[in-house]
Amino acid sequence: MAESKRLKLVARMSAELDALQHRADDLILPDDRSGLVAAWMEHAESLPKEEPKRRAIINNLIHARNMLEKGDDPAFRVAIYLVKEYFKDAQFNGWLGGIRRQYGKDAEHRRNQVEEERGPVWALWQAEADKIRAESTVNNLSKSEIARRIKKRLRCDDPEGTIRKRIT
Repeated sequence: MAESKRLKLVARMSAELDALQHRADDLILPDDRSGLVAAWMEHAESLPKEEPKRRAIINNLIHARNMLEKGDDPAFRVAIYLVKEYFKDAQFNGWLGGIRRQYGKDAEHRRNQVEEERGPVWALWQAEADKIRAESTVNNLSKSEIARRIKKRLRCDDPEGTIRKRIT
């Protein structure tokens, strides 16, 4: 039983390696391959140290340089293909990091701006909610019912759900 699983695993890995080699063979590479490796190595070393793909890129470029020196074109192509894919991942990771930094920094500013703009409206909703509770003969009105009444009384364009979330 274990031998059968091992053979299936080997067959699957072999098929994956064949597909990888096929994609690598389709690469269009410049004539100056050592220049390509050197330029990409310089770019890889300039990546931030916290970039998860940085080490894999550098290791594959070292492997590509060694395969180029040995004249092993198929192995060189696979290493370059992997580096190309890792660079795409690193570019995406960098983009995500930039977005996170941008929104992280701007989020607090935007939150303060919204509170400043909408604060008076929210205070009005809360005051109206307090009035509705005081006027009501029913002790436990739901927040949804209070929000519905606020929307009707104040003729708000805001959804009841938004009002409900803002009142206590």
